[in-house]
Amino acid sequence: MPSLLEALELKYGSSTTECSLTDDEGESGSPKAALSVSIFIPKKSPRHTVPALLVLQDCDIECAGNDDEKLRNKCKNVEELDLAQNKLSQWTEVFGILQHMPKIKFVNLSFNCLAEVLEIKHGNYDLLRNLVLNGTRVSWSTVQGLIRLLRNLEELHLSLNEYKTVDLDYRKVENVNRSLKKLHFTGNPVEVWNEISKLGYVFPNLESLVLAECPIRSLGLEENRNLPNDREDLRRQNEDSENCTQDNENMNNVDVEGRTSVDETGKHIITENKVSYDRSESESESSGNKVPSPHDPFRMLRFLNMNGTLLGTWDEVERLSRFPALKSLRIHSCPLFESPREYTEHERRQLLIARLPNVETLNGGGVISSQEREDAERAFIRYYMDKPEADRPER
Repeated sequence: MPSLLEALELKYGSSTTECSLTDDEGESGSPKAALSVSIFIPKKSPRHTVPALLVLQDCDIECAGNDDEKLRNKCKNVEELDLAQNKLSQWTEVFGILQHMPKIKFVNLSFNCLAEVLEIKHGNYDLLRNLVLNGTRVSWSTVQGLIRLLRNLEELHLSLNEYKTVDLDYRKVENVNRSLKKLHFTGNPVEVWNEISKLGYVFPNLESLVLAECPIRSLGLEENRNLPNDREDLRRQNEDSENCTQDNENMNNVDVEGRTSVDETGKHIITENKVSYDRSESESESSGNKVPSPHDPFRMLRFLNMNGTLLGTWDEVERLSRFPALKSLRIHSCPLFESPREYTEHERRQLLIARLPNVETLNGGGVISSQEREDAERAFIRYYMDKPEADRPER
């Protein structure tokens, strides 16, 4: 099986010379010398130059190579690296490659078998922003080591890794990564929200979370799970993050383009379409310090993808509406909409919009207009007018 260096030489050639000066310089004494123009012409075509975006998928690469200097010269300008579907299995080889790429910003290692535990590596990877580890079966201890090492990482892909639990020690401050904004977790067989909550505690500034095709039935927290017993302890633990992101507080107290009123509990009540009000927790979830809210770890979350999950009741949609910063939601192919088939696609959208007052975009569509929201709320009222009292929602 070839090394990365061998794959590079096979695709781009073994020469490291990039360009030269060619023109009539040798004839400088001729009458045409004053009018001649110097032109830089590559000695080899662009096809033989290692590009900033380097794609070597499915090349059977299993190691870096044994000539560090040659590899460094070839890879010094690489910014994005795609090594998906190769034969890499050892993290020492992965970092043996990355150490020769000082400009690296994006790395895709999907579908390499990287189940081996990572020994923490030292190095400067401050420019690395996006890491894709889909289908690698990477262990949680390795993930924890990576998020400690890659402090500027902004986007992480952990889809299709057969995770049933989230085994991250979020109580240790050194394991918390505040730079990560986007997490893709598609297709992992995690069933309970307690496990998903751990991701929010490790990544307190998370803004985008993709949980498509995860068999999650409810956003409720199950008892006797390893989650913090005291919500105040967790808030103190994430105090630095809250101080650094003033938007966290502002998101629950947004300036409104319209009129608001406040009820006896202190909650904002909608009176105009553009009001953002505090619905981050239900009464049962917020009473006392012993029961954490499922929304606590995700105070900054703006985008959530729940496509293909097992959410089956409108109560779960109500829970989705309580994420304080949520503005964009994807939710379809769930049991709620498939059985029984009592809603048309238009009716389903209207019922969703009416129950999600803070959401601005739904299922990838355009921004919900004030007219569409008003129509949806009217349809919502008409739909439940003829329903038994027990079937009507609280609002």
